[in-house]
Amino acid sequence: MALRDIQDELMWCAIASPGSVPKKLRAMRERVKRYILPEKQKRPKDRTVRFSKTRYTVKSKHLK
Repeated sequence: MALRDIQDELMWCAIASPGSVPKKLRAMRERVKRYILPEKQKRPKDRTVRFSKTRYTVKSKHLK
């Protein structure tokens, strides 16, 4: 969406009067700021893979 907003604004600036371009670019910069995501929060614990035992015996052909 941000790239589309920038592209549209630049296309409109191409046909706008030269005096209005700086004002339009300042407004575009303000609008694009909404697309910047906040910093990610740190996880309280590290991610680990949990080992789960199966309740049933597994008969694998490759173990014979």
